[in-house]
Amino acid sequence: MKNKTAEPLELAHYINKFLSEYAPSHLTNSDNTLDSYGTALTLYMGYLETQRGITPDKFSPECFDQQHIEGWLEWLSGERKCGAGSVPKNSSSQKWSMACVMDM
Repeated sequence: MKNKTAEPLELAHYINKFLSEYAPSHLTNSDNTLDSYGTALTLYMGYLETQRGITPDKFSPECFDQQHIEGWLEWLSGERKCGAGSVPKNSSSQKWSMACVMDM
C-alpha cells in the first residue's frame, strides 16, 4: 500500500475480501463465527475512531499494530464492560482477521 490516500480504500477492500471470501472458504463455514469476525472488526474500527481519533479515511495497516490492539482489548473490558468470555472471543476474531488481511 504505497499511496496514502488509497490505503483506506485498499484496506477496506482486503477486509471485505477476508470476510466474504477467505474466512468462509479457509477458516470456518459457521455463520455465527463469520458474524463474530465482522462484529469484532466493526467494534475495532469504532474504537479507532472514537478513542484514537482515527477516522476511516485515515485507516492504514499501522492501525492494526500491537499497541492499538491492546488498547482495544482494554477498552472492550473496561468501557464496553465486555465479559471475560467476550474479550477473548473478540481478541481471537481480531487476531485472525488482521493476520489474514495483512497477508492478502
